[in-house]
Amino acid sequence: MDGAAKKRVPTIEMYLDPMCPACAQVDRALNTTLQKLFDAGQINVDIHAVTFLNRVSSDKYSTRAAAALAYVAEHDSRHAIDFIGELYAEDYLPSESNYTPTSDAQIAEQAVKAGVSDTVAQAAVTSDYGSWVDRATTYTIARKELIQQGSDGFTTPLFRINGHIWERQQIENADLPEAFATSLGLAWSDVGNPKVLPSIGAHGAIA
Repeated sequence: MDGAAKKRVPTIEMYLDPMCPACAQVDRALNTTLQKLFDAGQINVDIHAVTFLNRVSSDKYSTRAAAALAYVAEHDSRHAIDFIGELYAEDYLPSESNYTPTSDAQIAEQAVKAGVSDTVAQAAVTSDYGSWVDRATTYTIARKELIQQGSDGFTTPLFRINGHIWERQQIENADLPEAFATSLGLAWSDVGNPKVLPSIGAHGAIA
């Protein structure tokens, strides 16, 4: 698909920090399903990359990776979900507890692995989106409507479907793909089928 917004389908908001290990675990379970749904025009996706884990890196890694992701989402949206998957790859994800400096070139390399062109990947890591994602983080983490069950404040990973938080905390990671499809009102067998749209549509609550 071309990545343009589709009518009559749910909008999925994804809130993540590029260094978040919990985000990585969930993404490894869900990424392929999200990409299939997106490619089939069965969902719209809004990516909200936040940067609060800068505190555990020595070089503002979260800001730099989030800025690159925001740039890719704007300029090559077809590959944004795949780029998230590459940022969370087990052989790449920087350690939250023992951080090793990670260069812009390494971030760009992950974008290229996701299918992003060299030109866009280089522009993504040299863009001026860093200050924007930092300001967006300040706004995002203060939004009370983004607090998940059992949390005192904003936490990631967070998914909203048509503005409703998808409470997935009690779901095993292996079961997340089918549970996600069910939440959209979509049979698992119809994931990736462009002829079948999720029953909750563009405005319905989670099924």
